[in-house]
Amino acid sequence: ELPLGSTPIDFAYRIHTEVGHRCVGARVNGRLVPLDYKLNNGDIVEIITSKHLKGPSADWLRFVRTSHARSRIKRYLKIQTLEENAQRGREMLLQAATKRGIPEEHALDESKLATVMRIFHCQTVEQLLAAIGYGDVSPEAVLMRIFPVPLQPEKPTAPRRHKLRVQGRLSMGIALKDGGDISIPIRLSRCCRPIPGDPIIGYVTRGRGLTVHRRDCRNVHHLMGHEPNRFMELEWQLSAEGTYQAELMVEALDRVGLLSDIAGAISEQGVNIASCNVETSSRLRTARVHLVIDITGPEMLQRVIDSLRQISDVTSVVRVVR
Repeated sequence: ELPLGSTPIDFAYRIHTEVGHRCVGARVNGRLVPLDYKLNNGDIVEIITSKHLKGPSADWLRFVRTSHARSRIKRYLKIQTLEENAQRGREMLLQAATKRGIPEEHALDESKLATVMRIFHCQTVEQLLAAIGYGDVSPEAVLMRIFPVPLQPEKPTAPRRHKLRVQGRLSMGIALKDGGDISIPIRLSRCCRPIPGDPIIGYVTRGRGLTVHRRDCRNVHHLMGHEPNRFMELEWQLSAEGTYQAELMVEALDRVGLLSDIAGAISEQGVNIASCNVETSSRLRTARVHLVIDITGPEMLQRVIDSLRQISDVTSVVRVVR
């Protein structure tokens, strides 16, 4: 028996330590799934192993559920050389820093790491990095010690509400909810990339006019608490036309030809790819493909998503809203 939320890795280590160490993939109920897939009662699990695999990844410690699997992974990682673990720790620390918007030169600054290394019972910066590498120390915990308060953007001075008057017509197909028109410069936010049909709200920026966000954008939540007078209620007009950008995250089992299949599926829908970034994990045997595509509306976006979900080995396709 395995606890709720257990993964194929937990199952593999329950069979045998060597099966866990050499696990490269899994099939659940006959379908290939990523190694962090959460198992359900009654699932039929097949573990795929490789004789050539070097061993488990420290990334597995982020999602395994059983103490048995966790202890076996840590034991293996600790016997690796200090240098290998330190390099792995640098990569994990940098990845965590990027997610928090912390520049690389700050996150890997040895003078900053030296100020917190003893908190984590390490005598040197290299030992601290190695501890991150084999999973004894969380990279997020280190960053929280060094940068306890997230960097905040400069707060623009809020204008008095009665001075904000907008007139004219907006060709983008966005209008004030109270029936007024907009003539000040307007742009769609790049953080949440709203498209027609999304609930929207406008934020008046200093010197850049009106920025349109999705209402559930995390930046809106932050700014609303500090500068509510800078927000304007907006809505899409029925005649909204144009090209909009949407972000997608595609998760799949890594294989030869995956990116070609994804590009082909999007091209078949007559959609342009504005940007594409691929992250692969050789140990997890997975790929994450981050896409920005040009679309004309929600119907086109849904057709692209449906098409991508039909690709072999693709496990997830979601629209990214930051």
